[in-house]
Amino acid sequence: MFINLSIVLGFFIILFLLVGVVVRKRTAKNKPVVAPKIMRYLVLPTGFIYSICLFVFELSRSHIPVKITETILIIFGISFLIQTMNHLLFSEDNVFTKKEAIPKLRRDMIQFLLVLVSSAFVFSAIWEFDLRHLLTALGVGSFVLSLELLEPLGNLFNGIALLIAKTFEKGDWVEIGGDTGKIVDMNWRSVKILNRFNELIIIPNNTVRKERIKNLSRPSKIHAESIEIGFSYKNNPKKVKKVLVDTCTKINGILKKHLL
Repeated sequence: MFINLSIVLGFFIILFLLVGVVVRKRTAKNKPVVAPKIMRYLVLPTGFIYSICLFVFELSRSHIPVKITETILIIFGISFLIQTMNHLLFSEDNVFTKKEAIPKLRRDMIQFLLVLVSSAFVFSAIWEFDLRHLLTALGVGSFVLSLELLEPLGNLFNGIALLIAKTFEKGDWVEIGGDTGKIVDMNWRSVKILNRFNELIIIPNNTVRKERIKNLSRPSKIHAESIEIGFSYKNNPKKVKKVLVDTCTKINGILKKHLL
């Protein structure tokens, strides 16, 4: 028992110190450290306790304390995996494009499936729960829940439809109904746009699907804007035109060749 304890303790101490080095280096470079901290302060201590139960005290996996520890370890492990996946694959500093390439809704769907599969594994493999009974119970209660979940599910499926259709993406300037702004977020419930007055507008996906959508960023960012400006009838029209043209030429983003 003493030899087993020494091996397990030495192994986890080395891992703890190595992950600590990673945390310090990433902190010094102002990089995300959520995943390494989860590994160091949650996964490793729980894994140590789990290893002690199995290899030192030689407890069976059927023991309740071992099952509880294994369940907690899987929860922490999934949390670490999700944080790592978010940083490596989905963040603005991902290893492939170095910019955010996957909408938040798609990331949420991947994470939901990961949590769902992990939960099924925990219930089935660890706690030996027959999932058929759970599916039967869900089938009985689905009719009642469907009425309460009608609007949230509508937002979810409409969000998925918008994602598949690629009507717009994060960073595009759009006009949805009577609101115009830049897409700053898309999730399972709504689309968030930031208008020219720096106001955040949240539009449910159900509403977005029913509205007429203008994507001002596609097929290119070049588009026309209609703006009404009032002048006195006493002003000379040529002078007014000259003032407007001179003003427009000083504004970045306006194509000079299209000025009259």
